[in-house]
Amino acid sequence: MLRYAVLGLIGLVTGSAWAQQPTQAPAAAVQPSKAVIRMEEPLVGDHWTYDVRDEITGTITATRTNVVTE
Repeated sequence: MLRYAVLGLIGLVTGSAWAQQPTQAPAAAVQPSKAVIRMEEPLVGDHWTYDVRDEITGTITATRTNVVTE
């Protein structure tokens, strides 16, 4: 009986050690760049096309096109 208790305790200790999260990088190393990139204003005639897909099969269910007219 004592053998099973010791084996169970060892299993719990090693299992919790494997489940611990890895150490995180310092917050300063993960900061996004501070460069600001300006987007150009859309002009008349610019267009965007979007394909709407079914989440399960991946087939295209609709196509939408947005066009700048004014």
